[in-house]
This record gives sequence, C-alpha cells and structure tokens, in this order.
Amino acid sequence: MAQHDTADGRVDGQATHEPLFAPTWRRPLTSREKQVVRLVVAGRSNNQIAARLGVSLATVKRHLANVMLKWECHNRTQVAVAAIAAMRRHPDCADATCNIAAYRES
Repeated sequence: MAQHDTADGRVDGQATHEPLFAPTWRRPLTSREKQVVRLVVAGRSNNQIAARLGVSLATVKRHLANVMLKWECHNRTQVAVAAIAAMRRHPDCADATCNIAAYRES
C-alpha cells in the first residue's frame, strides 16, 4: 500500500519528524553554520574557512548550501548581505549570526 503525504506532515495518519512543507526560514542555523556565515561576511574564501574551522572544503560547502537553503539565498553574497542586514536590525543581539563584527580580523 502506498504512503500518502499530507500538508500537515503526516504519512498515512502517522506524524513525521517535521511538516512536509515546513518553511525553510523557520529552521534555525546550527552553531557551525553560524560560524561559516560570520567567516563569509568577513570575506574568507571556502578554503580559508575550512582551514580556520579544521574541516574539509566539502564540509564548508555543505554548511553554506544549508544556510542558502534556510535563508532562501542563491549565493554567498546574498548570505553575507542577509547577515549584515540582520546585524544592523539587531545591533545588541547576542546571537552568533548577528554578532558578525567579532569575526572581522585585521
């Protein structure tokens, strides 16, 4: 028998882990995704980010792709612009995505 997905996230009457059509903007960034965003804003390349965080280039690309999906961005420039805009809207925010200035290095 085929399973049928519903808009409320149920499969044949059984609740799934998250709704089928969950808005991506509601999914929070992981702490590592936030680190990647801060380093993108600071102008670091993917290779530099990988070296700084001690992860592979593929891992950095995956984190950045996840951020783009969650924030509905199409490229790293849009990610940086969105992060800077968030920082300007919430200058006193202690959240890592807003605290971009801390990652600017000389």
